[in-house]
Amino acid sequence: MYLSMWILAESLKDYPVETHIMSGEMCIRSVSLLFSNTTYYPHVVYIGPSEDFIQTLPGKVFCVNKNDYFIVDCASVDEVFEKLMEAVDYYLEWDLNIRDRIDESCTLQEIVEKGADILRSLVGIMNAGFIIQAVAGKQYADHIPAESLSDLQAGEGIPMSHVTSYADMLKNNLDARSPYIFREPVLQLSYYTQNFLLNGWLWGFCFFALKENEDPSESRKQLFHVLNGQIHRWWEHSGMQAEQSEQSHIFLRLLKEDPSMTKEETLTYLDRIGWLETDEKHLCIIRERYGNSLIYSRLIHQISQTFSDCYVIEHEGYVILVINTSHLPIDILTTQLPVILYGSEIHIGISYPFRNVFHLPQYLEQAQIALEAAFQKNTRILMCSDCVISYTRNLIRKMQTVNLEHPLTKQIRRYDKEHGTEYYQTLKTYIMEERSIVRTAQALHIHKNTLLYRIQRLKDQFALNLDDREERFRLILNYMIYSEVDGDGSD
Repeated sequence: MYLSMWILAESLKDYPVETHIMSGEMCIRSVSLLFSNTTYYPHVVYIGPSEDFIQTLPGKVFCVNKNDYFIVDCASVDEVFEKLMEAVDYYLEWDLNIRDRIDESCTLQEIVEKGADILRSLVGIMNAGFIIQAVAGKQYADHIPAESLSDLQAGEGIPMSHVTSYADMLKNNLDARSPYIFREPVLQLSYYTQNFLLNGWLWGFCFFALKENEDPSESRKQLFHVLNGQIHRWWEHSGMQAEQSEQSHIFLRLLKEDPSMTKEETLTYLDRIGWLETDEKHLCIIRERYGNSLIYSRLIHQISQTFSDCYVIEHEGYVILVINTSHLPIDILTTQLPVILYGSEIHIGISYPFRNVFHLPQYLEQAQIALEAAFQKNTRILMCSDCVISYTRNLIRKMQTVNLEHPLTKQIRRYDKEHGTEYYQTLKTYIMEERSIVRTAQALHIHKNTLLYRIQRLKDQFALNLDDREERFRLILNYMIYSEVDGDGSD
């Protein structure tokens, strides 16, 4: 760790200090008394009597590094020297000790606790799902209501009712690379915040609390920067393993059809989390419409933390959830997801239910079909079962080289055009409503007697036998494929 003139100046809080700091870069590692024959080094702050520099300013201490300097209102150079040496030792020991503890696989909480003492502020780390990962320094936050402080617990999240207000406040800062002041929308408190980015993904936020109308000093900003560096080092050493469970790795290997993993090994792993072969499961695929991972990664954490029985995998640019409906009913997932997805362009496709996890790639394709349909329909969540007809229709249209529209429907459409009748739509609605007179009349907004007359005319005019099951099936298939065909068609 290197210190700056801002940090050293603020460490002399017991003395009046006049600062003349232009760059304030973090480049200082030691302190030296200034002598006339000294060779100057860029990583040293030099101190001496102020009159040696400015004759009209006696009785003070001058501290200089490169073009930055500050003047301490103290007559003793030795006293200032000792204070500055104490500050250098204190901060360097902090950083070196944390480095050693990271190598020993310390917890994230331990890093935050020491950081809170350095910043003398409430410090917290929250993942992108608004779940507190570590928090410390509550003793420095007397400006925050006690009941709010008690709610700040590691492993706990903000109430679901507050998620949307947080999302609204943060969405303009989700791609911020530099620290920013976040005005917390519920308690109206301010936090100096730094996004925590990993490989372009927004993992979460590190923050420290500000008092009312407080602007963080330059030295606190720089110390906060050091703390964020420590968190990154911790993540590279321990966080990546802690973030993804062993089971998530198993699901990823199943998706990749890894041949090195036996069926017995897989079932052993699933047994650890209480997943039975006979349990019904779903695969969900998540993607942001415009591919903005900084937006949807926040929601990914919210989903994985809200639904603890989901296993989240990143695979080929998608985020995949595998759920067990014995642990998490699908209707609960689809009911609560719209709340979590509020304010985003996230869409989700959900596969058919399945039991055999060894066919996971097949269910991934089903979920992808549903996701593409969700994009097209601008629907937040779509099940594969809700889009199989449109998918099949598009697939047949894409592959067919000849028009296979039912000859009778062509005749009926031409007849309608020539005589101003509505037999085509009547027959289509009647067939699709499973020959229900009541539902068909309601759908067409006509009287039942009018409908009965039209059906009889269709039978007489076009020799339709609607009691023939195969004939009805051919018509249903025809309407599913050609329901959007305009014009007369071609013979």
